[in-house]
Amino acid sequence: MKTRTASPTTRTLAHAAALLLGASALQASAATFITSDMTVAGGNPISGNYSGSPVLVGVNSGFIPILNVKVDVLASAVLNYSDQTGGGLGAYSNSVVNVYGGSFGQFSPTGCCGGLAARDTSRVSVSGGALDGLSVSGSAPGAGGARIDFSGGVVQNYRGIVAGVQNGVLNVSGGTVRSTSGQPALVGNPGSIINLRAGLVQSDGGTAVALAGDSALTMTGGTVTALSAAGSGVVTSNVTTAAQLRGGTVNGGVRSERIFAWTPGVQAVLGGTVTVNGGVFATQDAAIEIDGGTYGIYGGGSGAHFIALGSNMLNFVGNGLTVSGPVAGSLFFTNTFLGNFYTFTGGAFADGQSAAGLRVFDAVSLGGSTTGLQGGLAISAVPEPAALALMLMGFPLLAGALRRRSRD
Repeated sequence: MKTRTASPTTRTLAHAAALLLGASALQASAATFITSDMTVAGGNPISGNYSGSPVLVGVNSGFIPILNVKVDVLASAVLNYSDQTGGGLGAYSNSVVNVYGGSFGQFSPTGCCGGLAARDTSRVSVSGGALDGLSVSGSAPGAGGARIDFSGGVVQNYRGIVAGVQNGVLNVSGGTVRSTSGQPALVGNPGSIINLRAGLVQSDGGTAVALAGDSALTMTGGTVTALSAAGSGVVTSNVTTAAQLRGGTVNGGVRSERIFAWTPGVQAVLGGTVTVNGGVFATQDAAIEIDGGTYGIYGGGSGAHFIALGSNMLNFVGNGLTVSGPVAGSLFFTNTFLGNFYTFTGGAFADGQSAAGLRVFDAVSLGGSTTGLQGGLAISAVPEPAALALMLMGFPLLAGALRRRSRD
């Protein structure tokens, strides 16, 4: 079977660190800073060409924070400053930046940070424009850090990661975030919260969304797409990663893996109206809970919808699970040397599929009763615990009778 080897660790995280460090390095070469009210209401928005130096908001020339700075960026603005760190606009302290359009950081030799960086506890909203990458790197984890609300425009990068989040929040409710470099389009580093509600997040050559430890993703809409078999739509890793996929479409599948951890914990919860094209892949002691949604066949060559390689835990909860294009007996694919643990605590797959394909070394739990089974287990006809107990008690008696008949 062909398996995907792309992982959000090592190379991806190194690129993400470079992206965020690039935003920090932007300070050293800054020549332009803004300390006044440059909003439309203030009569002095950013609308000209600032290609000669990066624009810093919320700090003075000594990078001393200046509070309550507000800036509006209009469609005519050009912020294409480029040197070895790249850059365009950096928001600092508690500044508020509204981007209605413009061109940001179209050229960066290293592909570090690109056009827009939110730092400290700044708040940035983007409803239009063309940006060569964006980053969130706040002063505190999650909601206590920086935030970017992205609802329109295009964020694109030809050299590295397009969007990186650490110690802050990224809300995507429209627009396009696209990578054409083979790197992830969106990376969630420790301390990040990512909410996908609409829009497109796409990688042409790798994983679309990669989550590291201490990061959280909630997807309720939009489309996440990995166009290459070398990546996945969404990848979660490490014990403290959390993904809630409740709506929208994931093209390229969902992959959960545990790195340097022994005890499985829930890394991904899939359900609601989510559609996963490309299957669900669990590896290296991952744990996934599935309580609804529609699932296509994994694109790695197994022909199955749910792949488990290693000692993984998959919990199927509730009714209404649907698989698209099912092939009889191929709903699951598991490895041939390590056992996985499957629990079916709910009802049936909507299309009557069964658990045929599970192997004798995979543990299967139906309503709290656990046994090793191989194939042919009908999820849609889960027996009551008492009936299951009688069945299990009867198997040894039946086996004994068959042995006696064979001797006769």
